[in-house]
Amino acid sequence: MIANIHLIIFSLISWSIFAQAPADVYIQTYADIAVEEMERTGIPASIKLAQGLLESSIGKSPLCTEANNHFGIKCGNEWVGREMYREDDDYGLNKVLTKSCFRVFDSGYDSYRAHSEFIMNPVKDFRYGFLFSIPTDDYESWARGLQSAGYATDPEYANKLINLINRYQLYQYDYAHLFNELVTSSEVPQITPSPSPSFEAGKLVQYSHQTQQGETIQSIAQQYNIEPQQLDKLNQWALSNPLPIGTELTWNTYLP
Repeated sequence: MIANIHLIIFSLISWSIFAQAPADVYIQTYADIAVEEMERTGIPASIKLAQGLLESSIGKSPLCTEANNHFGIKCGNEWVGREMYREDDDYGLNKVLTKSCFRVFDSGYDSYRAHSEFIMNPVKDFRYGFLFSIPTDDYESWARGLQSAGYATDPEYANKLINLINRYQLYQYDYAHLFNELVTSSEVPQITPSPSPSFEAGKLVQYSHQTQQGETIQSIAQQYNIEPQQLDKLNQWALSNPLPIGTELTWNTYLP
């Protein structure tokens, strides 16, 4: 019985690691272009990466693998390039579902650029124009704005984007332009600072803390001078619950 339980736990852990790896690879592959497009257009890199992850099923959807279309962008009247037809949400006569025309891109880079042009298209300014008055570091408002503008029909679209951004800490890329450098997850220094750390300015530092007996979100947040709600949000622990010993909490901070 115990052996079976251990096997189940091992299987769950293995599945979790396997499931997360493709997302990490996807993020590292497209983070550069997401930041470049943010600096060019003002669309947050976190939003672009989250949409790419969601719309492309972490790069595994047929549209992504066969057409380099990461965002499900349809042909539209202006498209003169290659096309791919798949059933989506378009209906013809007698309300019969018909195949939709999707754009085919030469590369993921082109798809990321086209996503920006799609949102910035003057013809669609009445739908998406207000988004560009939202600061690039306010990804929650951007996510909700995209949903209210009708980018997707899923009523949970904004929440899904926000959850992806928090889960993979994509918000760190929204600050990369401030220091003229992109810090990828593999480059983030693994540092466990003291309550009053002193680090080189202008760098993204990942804090890490393993909980001791009796520690709570509130006590750890006070130790590191961070808002308890922010620490809880990034690590998805209930504020009122004691934390198990050895729980690892992580969060990122840009040092001025």
